[in-house]
Amino acid sequence: MMGGKNRMASSPYDIENIPGFSGWFVHARDTSGEEPAAVVEHDGIGCTFSRSLTEEERDEVLGFLRNHAEGSEDYRLYGTVRAPLDEVSGMHISELRSAAWGIGLEGGHGDARPSVDFDVVLSFGVRRSAANKKRVELKPKGYHANVVDQDGAWYLIVILPTSRRKEEGTAAEIRQHIEVVRKEIGDVELDAPPIFRIRSAWHLRARAAVEAVRAYLDAAGFTTGVETHAHQKARMWQMVWVKQKPMYDIENLPGFVGWFEGELEAPLGDPATIVEVDRLGCVFSRPPTEDERAKTLGFLRNYIERHKRYEVRGSLTMPLAEISGMHIEKILTALHDSEVDGHDSMSAHLRFGVVLSFGARRDAAEKLCRELWPSVFDAEIVDRDGECFVIRRLFITLQGMEVAEMDKAIEDARKEMGQVALDVPPKVRADLSWSFPERAVAEAVRARFCAAGLTAEVVEEVFQSVRMRLVEQNRCRMLASGSIEDRMRPGVLSMAGFLGLRERLDDVLKEDASTLASLGVTTAEVADRLRPLVGEAISRYWKNPADGAFHVIGMFRVAIHQWRGTQECPWDCDVDSKWSSIDFVIENRRTGDKLRGPGLIVHLIAEHGFFEGKGTRYRVDPRQAVEVLGLPGEWWSRVLRR
Repeated sequence: MMGGKNRMASSPYDIENIPGFSGWFVHARDTSGEEPAAVVEHDGIGCTFSRSLTEEERDEVLGFLRNHAEGSEDYRLYGTVRAPLDEVSGMHISELRSAAWGIGLEGGHGDARPSVDFDVVLSFGVRRSAANKKRVELKPKGYHANVVDQDGAWYLIVILPTSRRKEEGTAAEIRQHIEVVRKEIGDVELDAPPIFRIRSAWHLRARAAVEAVRAYLDAAGFTTGVETHAHQKARMWQMVWVKQKPMYDIENLPGFVGWFEGELEAPLGDPATIVEVDRLGCVFSRPPTEDERAKTLGFLRNYIERHKRYEVRGSLTMPLAEISGMHIEKILTALHDSEVDGHDSMSAHLRFGVVLSFGARRDAAEKLCRELWPSVFDAEIVDRDGECFVIRRLFITLQGMEVAEMDKAIEDARKEMGQVALDVPPKVRADLSWSFPERAVAEAVRARFCAAGLTAEVVEEVFQSVRMRLVEQNRCRMLASGSIEDRMRPGVLSMAGFLGLRERLDDVLKEDASTLASLGVTTAEVADRLRPLVGEAISRYWKNPADGAFHVIGMFRVAIHQWRGTQECPWDCDVDSKWSSIDFVIENRRTGDKLRGPGLIVHLIAEHGFFEGKGTRYRVDPRQAVEVLGLPGEWWSRVLRR
């Protein structure tokens, strides 16, 4: 390259500036598209080029990749003991566990500690359905189990709930766990006797430590092996760079202000400065160019597309008088039979409810909820198309419930409904939702639900948590920036923020100071009038908590609303939580005018001269504050004389 053979790239941008650079990849390169002209890779991280590289260019790329991996190699030492389940004892397991932990504690290898796992391996041959059935049976009883395919044979790996640490759990307790497992699998048809395994894994940085620990494990009866690889933390920068670089590219566009999800808190003026796709977008301080807008739209669309989920939503409604435990068992069976690789039915959401129709008689619905079910918290009143319904949850669990228990729950619900006057007979409704990353899988599951009698559809969606992930990354970046103005943006210290997305802190402070100067009032005078009023209202509130109730204090009425959380000061000041967890309303009894604000505003005005920005709903307008609070005394007197 231009810098010669000795040039070493210092950042990913140096590599990206090499002509023909196409992109980065982590672990595995995408081979679905056109084959690149050049690929440079080291330890699972690499990049592709649309042209052949010169020897100097290839050396520069390899040098960059190796430089970040240099000195980061570590070793994974693993040891395994296998024995027929019938032959192991609690004492045997305790000794093996002590041997594994004793190395770390007594072997002089620093703070290295092993991971130690115990499990039982059940062999089902080609009978995958039998393995799945047993897994479903074990889950409600507290066992974590996985179905594994090895060379066409299916195994159920049952994790023993045995303490992994040397100092926890006696040999007798371990023996009890083993006996319980033996009973659980006693009637299971297996292709081979069950095998007990203990697996110990170590991550060590020095080869000498590996050999020393390996000698201990070999002596204790473990079968050992060693893997060498680059430490994950040393590669993390590359993984983050590859995955988040498109986001950084958008944030580096001139005028970029910030990301948002859902509805913006305040109007932002020119809509040409907003780029949005499916309620996820960003704001610029100026209208982006056509190319910039296209680039931003492309990023947002790709982000949404990559995080799409396909949710199967199904429902079934039957008269309460006709449904039985067998009907519900049929739905649960359909759910378990619909399991696919990597998608456990335990991640599905299934809810049963008794639906009572009261027509237009909402008062009757409210009375029923108060009188009949005072101890039932999961009952709600729903208004739909002018009709009122009460939905009372029917407590049916996904796992471990016998048909007789379901019948009893249904019968109890029937008895509760016996004396209730309804417009139509009560019904039971089952609502099911199950989310998948692939539409084809969702469609296949939907078909199975329809075959079981449910009405089902596939809905394409992007979860709010996925959209918020982008906003959260932006929040973390702003918090780390050390800028007070960044900390004030919406979604950083609070969802509403202290400033609008485009507002500048200095501009807000200067404008509000100018407003107060024109009125002949200082920030200290505003704070000194607010502090005793709000402080007295807080004291009265804590003596007799009545949220929203007004307290008469001199010529004012003051109400307090208490929140569960507290609000931090953007300047990182220590503020009493009694002030930072409330909102207030002050009403001037002479004029009827009101002033609303957060308790923290008293501190912000007194210490920082800050009334919050116009782009947030928590702003206290300084002119309004002066008028409601009657400042200054001479000005207020003139108003009264008028």
